[in-house]
Amino acid sequence: MNARSTWPTPVAANPRMNRLRILHLNVGKRPAVQQSLLNDDSIKDFDALTVVEPYIFRHPQTGTPTIAQDHRWEVFKPTTLRTDGHARPAFRAAIWVNSRCEATQIPADSYDVAAALIQLKERQLLLVACYEARAADTEAGRERDLEAVLETVEATIRKAQRQAGTGQLEVLICVDLNRYHVLWGGHHPARARERRGEGDQIVDFVQEMGLNSLLPAGTIT
Repeated sequence: MNARSTWPTPVAANPRMNRLRILHLNVGKRPAVQQSLLNDDSIKDFDALTVVEPYIFRHPQTGTPTIAQDHRWEVFKPTTLRTDGHARPAFRAAIWVNSRCEATQIPADSYDVAAALIQLKERQLLLVACYEARAADTEAGRERDLEAVLETVEATIRKAQRQAGTGQLEVLICVDLNRYHVLWGGHHPARARERRGEGDQIVDFVQEMGLNSLLPAGTIT
């Protein structure tokens, strides 16, 4: 596959973070896609890669669910793993931070949330990768699942704030929450009727946490 033509546009953060290059991708549990990502020389100088639905396998010696390692990247997996099934759904988010960067793990109480605190020259960046499958059978169940993930992200931000102390902390959250909203799904009348309101909880969270989207309104993700 031609990896250079398949990766999405790198995340460009606010002007104070405009020297960072971070790529976010849903791998879809495909080993070839994940390996192509790590082997692509065009992104070897990126500061970080955030991935949801990574390809996971059991370590041949320890049996622990893990993902591909590469000397150019430090891997950050969720600190909570799912243990009720096959290794591949053991966690559903991961971060690779360039080995030239100084980064530490921030614990998160969900196998769908991975977080790393990256030390920059004059500030720190909390980088979060997050996934929610929208897999519950009922709308009420889907709302509860989304609420739980967002609460975990908020708790993770609070932990990073305490660890950062009085220093300046930037927050960048890279997500795939499988919810529709016109802000990131475009104006599709049929979809808007069928899935009306399912993204409202995300919008409320963004406003309550003082966050903002880095995509122009209406950008289809």
